[in-house]
Amino acid sequence: MKQERGYLLMAAVVLIVIIAVFAAAIVYMFTGSATASYKSLVAKQAFYIAEAGVEKGFYELKTNKIACSNINTTFPNSIAFANGEFKISATHYNPSTPASLSGSISSSATVIPLTSTSGYASSGRVIIDDELVDYTNISGSSLVDASRGRDGTTAVSHSSGAKANQDLCVLDAQGSVPTIAAPTASRTIRESLFTADNSVSKIAGSSGKIYNYNGSSWSQEADVGNYELYWITCVSDNDCWAVGMQGKVYHYNGSAWSEYQDLGTAYLYGGTCVSANDCWIVGSSGKIYHYTGHSWNYAADVGQYDLTDVACTSANSCWAVGTSGKVYRYNGNYWYQYTDLGSNTIYGLNCFNANNCWAVGHSGKIYRYNGSYWYQYTDLGNSTIYEVTCTSLNNCWAVGASGKIYRYNGSYWSFFQDVGTSHLRHVVCLNANDCWAVGHGGKIYHYSGSYW
Repeated sequence: MKQERGYLLMAAVVLIVIIAVFAAAIVYMFTGSATASYKSLVAKQAFYIAEAGVEKGFYELKTNKIACSNINTTFPNSIAFANGEFKISATHYNPSTPASLSGSISSSATVIPLTSTSGYASSGRVIIDDELVDYTNISGSSLVDASRGRDGTTAVSHSSGAKANQDLCVLDAQGSVPTIAAPTASRTIRESLFTADNSVSKIAGSSGKIYNYNGSSWSQEADVGNYELYWITCVSDNDCWAVGMQGKVYHYNGSAWSEYQDLGTAYLYGGTCVSANDCWIVGSSGKIYHYTGHSWNYAADVGQYDLTDVACTSANSCWAVGTSGKVYRYNGNYWYQYTDLGSNTIYGLNCFNANNCWAVGHSGKIYRYNGSYWYQYTDLGNSTIYEVTCTSLNNCWAVGASGKIYRYNGSYWSFFQDVGTSHLRHVVCLNANDCWAVGHGGKIYHYSGSYW
């Protein structure tokens, strides 16, 4: 009997131990599950806080028009949100000299060969002619794993020499719980905002007025004085130039316009920027000025005739046009008269690449440079044409007197639309379906793919 009791006692002890082990295992499993659930919850919270950071960054960029390069200084510290914090930072990719295709590509090519990838984001978006192209990596001098025809654009073949423009703001948002400095969980989201061209966001005109477009409406941004402004451009969000009467040069630094330099009494009619540190201005009596990063300097005097416009295809190849049909060229060392197209004043000039330039002027004359020489391409009548721009080799616009708008379709120029009696002085396009024209009387016209 005693022996049986001993066996029963031992069995009871073993059973108690087994129950205790099971109980401990259940407690451990429950605790581990609860910990895992907590970590998952906190990680999701950190992700959503990071998303809030992205939205904050985009709002500042798109609505408040803070320059991409100013995001880091505008928001140097973390921002409290919900039960955590987010920190936003941005990097601006805008190559000072856009690279060109080093070879032609088909409409289905996923490797985009460039002359250089210096200054481009490691992944992002470029615009080639009218086509938006996304890529996920860079290999050597090529953009690889390309996705073609993005955001409603059409994938087409492109010729060697076509520019690959990039103006990309890459936004990083880190979300952490409870703090950035001591996170229980942290997540980072990267998004990018692509802009094809900054220059369309600002226009300048009479009595020193400068206007800005915020994505939905135009409003006056600055009044720099009583002098007429003839030309304006932006190299980046915080680097814009405007010029006009009496040699005045104005600069925008991302927050305000101010007079940058006084070049004398010459009227300044046109300009262009190859990069942030390589810009040209032309004006009355053949005066040409050059900016190389610090100040504007007198570069050349090509004679008594006024110069109205200038365009460059590289740092060593520029063209200038003006009154009496004179065409001048810069070869990297000096300016000289290249040809004489007759007695008609040439007002506008645009070069799509080194072998394709257009010039427009008095009495409807349109001239073309084909890589070898300039010649009169067509005559559209007696109406003066003031400005020309191209989004591709097969899509160009020209605007002029009495609201006349003309279009080039790759084969010929023709009248497209009459928008009224106001003279149209300038035209610029973000892409084939987004163009702006401005003229006398404060008139602004927009093309969205069908008509002006």
